[in-house]
Parts: sequence; structure tokens; C-alpha cells
Amino acid sequence: MSTFEKAFEKIIGLEGGYVNDSSDLGGETKFGISKRTYPHLDIASITLEDAKAIYLRDWWMAYNYDRLQCEEVAIKTFDHSINMGAKNGHKLLQRACRACGQYTKDDGLIGPHTIMAANSCNSKQLISAMKSEAAGLYRLFIYARKENQKFEKGWLRRAYEDRR
Repeated sequence: MSTFEKAFEKIIGLEGGYVNDSSDLGGETKFGISKRTYPHLDIASITLEDAKAIYLRDWWMAYNYDRLQCEEVAIKTFDHSINMGAKNGHKLLQRACRACGQYTKDDGLIGPHTIMAANSCNSKQLISAMKSEAAGLYRLFIYARKENQKFEKGWLRRAYEDRR
């Protein structure tokens, strides 16, 4: 099974089916695909195959996750980018690289320098730093918007869990 296939299975397991929660800033979603990000799609009718194609084209390949050598780092970056937005997920990776001694500009873009930095890190240390960064960012989201408090337990579980 490819790394993308494993990442997709994880996302589907976490994001689940159709949801239209008025307190969720993503709004109407299915399989993690949101109306906010894809306003032209009929979210309720998206199939699993549609979601897989969107994630491969618009996320995995577009953001170079396939160039991250550590499978767990690639999957965790993909997961956080889906859940908290690509720019936030990418900044999280960049900040975690810095925590591991690899300087990267905090611009939210995964370019050659960020890829090189991530691939140069000790993967266990980088994953630990990513978990810490994710938990901190989720806590900021909760603090900034009281409606997010209902997501706290799930978000923190998502930040700290292993991909297995």
C-alpha cells in the first residue's frame, strides 16, 4: 500500500461521512471535503472515490507530501493540513523542523527548503515536535473561538495520536 493510500485511509477514519455542523467553520463536509474549500461541489453527493481523487490531486501531489521521506511525517502533515488548513498544517511542520534544529521559514509553503529540512530531521523527534505544535495550535483555536470548545477533546486526541 502506498503512503498516500495509508494517509487517505487515516483521513477517512478521522473525518468520516457527511456532517453539516453550524459551529464548524468548515461548514458542510463529507470525508473532510468542505463546502468552504470546494464551494462548487455538491458535498452531500461526493463519493469515496471522488474524495480520494480530490485528496490526491489537490493535496498530496499539489503540496509535495510525496517528497517527505518519512511516511509518518508525510501522513501527519497531510492529516493536519486537512484538519486545520494547508497553510496552518505546513507552518506546523516548519515550526517542528525548527524545534529539531533545522531552520525553515515560517511561510506555510512546502517548498524545497522545507522538504530538505524535514528530511534532515530525526523522524521520531520531528513527529514529537509536530504533535506538540499541533496541540498548541488547536488550543489557540479553542481559545480564540468559544464554539471550538466542543472540538477540544477530539482535536487534542488527533494531535497526539500515532498514525497506527
